[in-house]
Amino acid sequence: MGLVSYKKGQIVHKLGEEVQTLELVLQGRISTSFGSQSLLFSKGDLLGLSEKAGSFYTMTFVAEEDTTVYSYPYEDEESIVSLIRNNGKISPTLAIAKVRNTLNYYYSCDAYYEELSGEYNAVQNVLSEYPILSKRAGRDSIDFSSVSEFDAPELSESLKPWQLDAIEALRENEQKLMVTYSLSPAIAAGAVLELSILDQSITKSIGELMAYQSAFHQATAAFQTEMEVISVYLNSKKTDTEDAGEDNSDGMPLLENAIDTILAFTGISGNRLLEIRKFIEAYKALDNRHGTTDDERRLRKSLTDAFMEMYTKAFLRDQIDPKQTPDEVKMFLWFGFIDEELAGAKNTETMYRILHSYKPDPEGRVYSIYEWLTMVYRGIKQPSKDEFGNDFEGSLREAVTHGDITEAEMAKRLKNPEDRARFEIENMFRLGNRMTFGRITTYQPFFDAENTGMSLEKIFLSHERVNAVIDRIKGIDKYLFRRERVYYDDTIGIKNLNYYVEVLPTMILFPNAGERAGLWQEIEGKRRDSSARMLLPIFMTENLDKALVSLCGEFRWEITKTEQGVHWNDLRDPSLTAEYADYIQYYRKNRDLDQQAKEKVKKQIARSAGNLRRIFTSDYVVYIYSESNGSPLLNKVSRRILFTYAPFSKKSRDKLKSIALYKESLNRFENKNGEAIHLWQNIIRKLEHQDQTVPPEFYEQVEFLES
Repeated sequence: MGLVSYKKGQIVHKLGEEVQTLELVLQGRISTSFGSQSLLFSKGDLLGLSEKAGSFYTMTFVAEEDTTVYSYPYEDEESIVSLIRNNGKISPTLAIAKVRNTLNYYYSCDAYYEELSGEYNAVQNVLSEYPILSKRAGRDSIDFSSVSEFDAPELSESLKPWQLDAIEALRENEQKLMVTYSLSPAIAAGAVLELSILDQSITKSIGELMAYQSAFHQATAAFQTEMEVISVYLNSKKTDTEDAGEDNSDGMPLLENAIDTILAFTGISGNRLLEIRKFIEAYKALDNRHGTTDDERRLRKSLTDAFMEMYTKAFLRDQIDPKQTPDEVKMFLWFGFIDEELAGAKNTETMYRILHSYKPDPEGRVYSIYEWLTMVYRGIKQPSKDEFGNDFEGSLREAVTHGDITEAEMAKRLKNPEDRARFEIENMFRLGNRMTFGRITTYQPFFDAENTGMSLEKIFLSHERVNAVIDRIKGIDKYLFRRERVYYDDTIGIKNLNYYVEVLPTMILFPNAGERAGLWQEIEGKRRDSSARMLLPIFMTENLDKALVSLCGEFRWEITKTEQGVHWNDLRDPSLTAEYADYIQYYRKNRDLDQQAKEKVKKQIARSAGNLRRIFTSDYVVYIYSESNGSPLLNKVSRRILFTYAPFSKKSRDKLKSIALYKESLNRFENKNGEAIHLWQNIIRKLEHQDQTVPPEFYEQVEFLES
């Protein structure tokens, strides 16, 4: 008891707490609410008079700002009288304040009743239209007779008419009555006590209405949910004939309510549909969409889960009949588009135009994620490995081993297009989309204009752009995508002849505006001569050339490790990874490095957290960008390793001939390369002299070596 202070937002009394005190507000404000109604208690108001001593609070009271009260014990009516008498000087003010509070309390109760009545009538009106609306939305009708049988709310007579008239008269004449209250604290105490008794009657009515509201909401919850779902479906159908088919002045159809169109197409229904929609609206309402508070992280996690669920369902339905898929859904599948407001009008238009002007890569090297998943679905391409290195068949075989499925089920799933697509979406797509987005802590997969401040037309990765950069890189690093094979043809006397073929990577564009390229797998399954799978965002917000050069460095490292197997770091079987691992491990003792170079390597290792692939990749970027143009930035050891295993093309080598620093490496390569050319030319001449048909691979090999 005594003086008590509360911080803003702190609970003063909680629903269900026993009533043991009365609070005189000295400073600040305290509020309580029921329905959409709220009551405020400020300086001079008494808190607790609406309840009987020893009963329980029917509402929660919260400090609206920093607040100070004086707390008095509340045991019975005499406690109220004692409080007024002990504060005789302000007893008139307390009486007048109580008149205002009681009147406001009654008005709030009456408004609450009207609110519930309106809610009841609204539900009944919609219920009468429900059969027509459900049919229009294409949904089966549900029996909601229990809703129509629910009674309307009733308001018990908390105040008799004469009592209300009397209180309103007291309110209108409070200045005159101030003199009367001043005559004796007993008069003020009597007024406060009588009004508190009326308050308790109002509290009883409010309690009954609150119980009704709870029962009504419980009884109508399923119907309310179904009507919200129907609303989404109706929005998606665009049945308003004034808007149907409406185009803007440039021929683009009017795209509205994209969220509803996409959600309806997925077939997600009920509470889950409404939950997802609320997640998206909550994200749109954020003041800072890149925030990292716990609530913001949880929201982004919910959005990511929703996106994966929606994407899987939308893609699988699209595959049934792609021609029937709405543009909004296609834009979702291609770009992660979900909402025209979130994307912005200009970006929405750009995505629509890209979608309708898109032409597949004739060389079959670059695919949108939609094209890729379609090929996986149709069995043209096999699903990628999962994050643990298991392919689709391997994961099913593991499930058989664990007893989760039978051999028969495995055979069935291997041929099932939906199972193939689900495996790819749940594994490569789920992680790849986050990887290519780049900003892991603020990742959410739906397209948001705030994630890019650039024109989408400028950062869209067409297959022409991607192929051009890859061609430039392999035009410098001539062996980048070459795989060694063995040629055998006993009919022409060729046995175990090693030669190189080009195996270009598959580039898959993910539906986001991201900043990173990633290597998912360097080969398909266990086939050493298969294409790597490289991942890119469909809208690249960072420098594409640099991202792809770095990606090619990662690929060079990983393909060598795969080819070398357990000997990847064994110098007894020399390779790029073995020599590079040895160089980094023993750089301090390397006599070819001066102290300055060693310090540089030390910092490089620290920046890469000791990760060999990252260290190598950083050197590879310098090698392609600078060393190939005659700008020697690498140390002698790393340059020698790279030039040995990633030799430049003839065009790049010719640039370096006049630079003494490269003379030794160039001579060593030219001698070795010249011997290889001479060997192949001799084989070709021999076959021609014998009138044997020369395999085209032999001519291609000479052309490659000379390039």
